[in-house]
Amino acid sequence: MPRGSTHTILAVDDIPSNLLTLRAILPKDEFSFTGAEDASKAFELLETQEFDLILLDVMLPGLDGYAVAQTLKASPRTASIPIIFVTELSTEEEVVRGFAAGGVDFVSKPFRRTELVSRLRTHLALQDKNRALEKAAADIRKANQELSRFLSILAHDLKNPFSGFVSLLQELLVQSDKMNHEETREVLLTMDQTAKNVHRLLETLLDWGLSRTGSLVLQPEPLPLNFLIEEALEPLAESFRRKKISITSEVEFALVLGDRYTVVTVLRNLLSNAIKFTPTGGNVKIEAEAQGSEVELRIEDNGVGIPPA
Repeated sequence: MPRGSTHTILAVDDIPSNLLTLRAILPKDEFSFTGAEDASKAFELLETQEFDLILLDVMLPGLDGYAVAQTLKASPRTASIPIIFVTELSTEEEVVRGFAAGGVDFVSKPFRRTELVSRLRTHLALQDKNRALEKAAADIRKANQELSRFLSILAHDLKNPFSGFVSLLQELLVQSDKMNHEETREVLLTMDQTAKNVHRLLETLLDWGLSRTGSLVLQPEPLPLNFLIEEALEPLAESFRRKKISITSEVEFALVLGDRYTVVTVLRNLLSNAIKFTPTGGNVKIEAEAQGSEVELRIEDNGVGIPPA
């Protein structure tokens, strides 16, 4: 246990003098001490406070220490708190019973200061290491979830523009013998623009991925809403064309404060969903309405919709 750190200790003992003794012998620069004279008081304290370790007397009125320990280990809130039993008994049967109830150690009465402090330090050090491992495991799980989400969004956002690019390439390969120079040039120019849009989209997604790890700081700035919509639509133009979906935009000029990459990514996802679920020949409508100091943007389509449930 690092020196200078303070751990919270809850001691449960029905003899007040024992609690006073514990308070006196535990170094105040290492341990923050709280005493409870029965199980009900201990449970009450544990409802509102967090403790790093519990010193639990075996011989308590009402619920004995073993029953209290079993109750604590059955609760997710207190199950991970190490319990050291305090007892005048030292038979093998009592020791086995204590470990079965969830205890990690025993200390005997009368208290021997050096032994008690040493045992507390040992088990609190183990507790600190366990918590560090649990945090590391949680961080890894979160990172894996973020990676899975990023890959899902990457695949989702790149699918439509890449499909459009492949469609143009197939058209060029199949129709090249029948196309004149101008027609060929027009298809190539469209492919060039599509490739640039895909590249820009990939950069946006990578920047978004960095923002999820905290490596990229969002930079809100005044932006024309029309410009954001056009930028979101560019990589999807071929997908709209192939499904013969018309786009109606009723967005007037408006400046909004936002991070360009993030807003465009959100818009592109909404528009991609509109393409996916709108039937061939359908219509997608983009509207914006000022609401106080904010602007509400709506993207509507005539697709299958979302069930009310």
